[in-house]
Amino acid sequence: MSNNKKEESEQAKTVKAQILDYLLEEGILRKKLPSRPKIDFGFEIAYPPDPRGKNPNTKLMVIIKPKEKDYLIIQIATQISEPHVKALNSLPEEKRFSFFIDLKKALLLRNLMYNIDIRNYRYLISDQIFIEKNKKISKNDIFKCIKNVFNIALYANILLGELCSGKINKSIFEKGKGNSSDPSFSLYS
Repeated sequence: MSNNKKEESEQAKTVKAQILDYLLEEGILRKKLPSRPKIDFGFEIAYPPDPRGKNPNTKLMVIIKPKEKDYLIIQIATQISEPHVKALNSLPEEKRFSFFIDLKKALLLRNLMYNIDIRNYRYLISDQIFIEKNKKISKNDIFKCIKNVFNIALYANILLGELCSGKINKSIFEKGKGNSSDPSFSLYS
C-alpha cells in the first residue's frame, strides 16, 4: 500500500471516529451501514433526536464517506406516499409538475444536490462536507449540514401538503401524526 493510500485510510478512520462520537453524543445514530466497496464508512441517523421514539417527524438520513474522496455526503431519500401520488395525479399536468419545479428551485437556492425521479415520485437530497487534510471536522459543521438537508426535506413536505390540499383525506394529518401546519407542531416533542 502506498503512503498516500495509508494516509487516506488513517484519515478515514479518524473522521469515522469523530463522526461516530458526534452522532452518539446527540443520540441520532440508528446503525452503521454495512461495508460496501465504494464507501469507507456510512451511518444511518434519525433526525431530529428522538430518544423516546415517539416523534413522527423524525426522518432517516445517511452520512457516507466515499472511497478515495475527500468529502462526506449527508442525504435523505423520499418516496412520496400513495395518497399524495393519487392527489398529484388528480391535478392538471402543469400543477402536478409545479411541485417538482418549486422543489428544484428551493434546492438550488440552498446549494444542495438532488436527484428527482418524477416518474416514480421520489427524490434524493444531499449535501457535502469537504475534509481538510489533518483538520478536525467540527460538530457544528456536521449538524448545520444535517439540519440543512432535513429542513429542505421538511419544506418539500409542506409544499406537497399545500399542493394536495383538498385532494387528500385530512385524516392522515391528524394532530401528532406529523402535521407541520398545526400550531402546536414541534420537531423536538
